[in-house]
Amino acid sequence: MANALEELADFLKDSRSLVRAHAVDTVAGLTASADGLEYIRAYPRLADELLARLSDADPGIARDAFKAVVNMTGDRTLAQRTIDVPGLFAHLVATTTEPTSLFADLAAMVLSNLTRNELGCGKLLGTNTPEEGQALYKLVDVFCKGAFNHNPNASLNFLAPILENVSQSNLGRRLLVDQERAVLPRLLTHLENPDRVRRGGVAGIARNCCFETAAHEYLLGEKVDILSFLLLPLCGPEEFDDEDMDGMPDCCQYLDSSKQREPEVSIRRHLVEALYQLCATKHGRTVLRAKKVYPIIREMHKHETDSDLDKACDHLVQVLVGEESGHEDLKQVPLPESYTSKLAEQVRPTTSIEDDNDDDAIMVDDPSLF
Repeated sequence: MANALEELADFLKDSRSLVRAHAVDTVAGLTASADGLEYIRAYPRLADELLARLSDADPGIARDAFKAVVNMTGDRTLAQRTIDVPGLFAHLVATTTEPTSLFADLAAMVLSNLTRNELGCGKLLGTNTPEEGQALYKLVDVFCKGAFNHNPNASLNFLAPILENVSQSNLGRRLLVDQERAVLPRLLTHLENPDRVRRGGVAGIARNCCFETAAHEYLLGEKVDILSFLLLPLCGPEEFDDEDMDGMPDCCQYLDSSKQREPEVSIRRHLVEALYQLCATKHGRTVLRAKKVYPIIREMHKHETDSDLDKACDHLVQVLVGEESGHEDLKQVPLPESYTSKLAEQVRPTTSIEDDNDDDAIMVDDPSLF
């Protein structure tokens, strides 16, 4: 087998495009199975030669190589090895942001897989380098322009999972809530986007940025007005009386009878978790009560079918209608016994973005992605 893999690696860099094409196709087949990925893990040169084909002069070969690398980086071990490949992140960012790129979406998928841990996020953010944050802001700019205004060959929706991954790191959150850059208000407008990947990523970004308690006044102020963005997707067609609407964000009042709540449970969960994080500070709790978050969550709670999210809504309501504890920041005090749910525990800031499974990895054999 070692000899066969050695020969396959040689074929990947053969001068004949037809030979390279067949070799890439063979390696792509390996990346689609657990056994095949094991072979690649055991023979690193195969991965190195495959990555080199991302810049192949033949666009067909480059496209197939990108698809194979998406699958390869869906494996956490191989992704970890891939992060330190010289020049790879720069190439992926350039490919994603190039207005005429044919592989922007595929490059974004690779970046999404590579930024599922601290090392990958640090690489993209350029931590402790003169270029710190430049790639992030470039990706945000392209994401907000969208396919219509930037690249007609790509949806650019898969930039959302990258930005969500980055927002799980301390530096990423600080860059996203930077008041001078005003990045977050631009991103939040995509919570109403019809694409679920884009909406889901932005909902995750909003939720993660709400961990930054020092930024709560900025987030809740007029410059961001995060509550309007978080609450509108949670609203249904219900009518509120004048008392409930007094102070409620304008966008949530007098909604049409055809108004539907966000259909994706995971997105609704992120939005409720973001609201819960805003309750960590006394200022946040005061604003949420004044903006009449409770009536909106109360109505949502009546129609929620997901048991975990139902509990999350209940915990949020308990905070909103409960008496003040006298603490400015709930993250600095022990949590009551009644707040031991998964959601309540998230009042503690995250320490690591890496988990123990690959469920969040992007694979090109998932038909729902295309």
